Amino acid sequence: LLLLPFYWFLTPRSRSASLTKVQAILSDSRPSQPSNWTIQFVTPSGVSANQTIVLDFDTTGPTVDEFNLGSITVNDIDLKEDTTAPINDCNGFSDETLGTTQGASTWGVSINTTTDTITFTAPSTSGSYIAAGACVQILIGTNATFQATGTNQIVNDAHDNAATTADVNDVTISGSFGDTGVALVATISGVQVTASVAPSLSFTISSP
Repeated sequence: LLLLPFYWFLTPRSRSASLTKVQAILSDSRPSQPSNWTIQFVTPSGVSANQTIVLDFDTTGPTVDEFNLGSITVNDIDLKEDTTAPINDCNGFSDETLGTTQGASTWGVSINTTTDTITFTAPSTSGSYIAAGACVQILIGTNATFQATGTNQIVNDAHDNAATTADVNDVTISGSFGDTGVALVATISGVQVTASVAPSLSFTISSP
């Protein structure tokens, strides 16, 4: 009986990594108001050709339709990569070229106004388009100025909690690039402050 060695080959599975330094900043946190967004995160894996980054603005929270992207176009969006060492300090950004469709050197941007998601698809030419360990910045609204100046903004969700209590919602970041993360944002009604100030009068008399 001849015994032959048997080899079991395992194909390694890709494992997602957790994004770091994740944050989302709104220019206006009042309910139902248009607002500019600044989203930042550091990607441990980076992004290669044909891979996607997906922003989901309607995930879990007090409302079903948390944020309204109905008027957003590619002209209202900038995608930036930190290319100045150290590339994870979120400083020294370079802009990526965006378009409505993916190209050999252009990122495709798809905006789904039903699910309120934005999908970025890296260019089709083989290569790395965001380096591993780099900080990524995404601007949405009138703060986007690279290829065109944005004219539209994301509309905040309507307020569900008490006037003085914030609605806290999350924005998920995922995609085929493999990394995942969540940014928390809050909307809250403006609070009117009333104060009583005692009257005072001061004057100076100068002699002739």
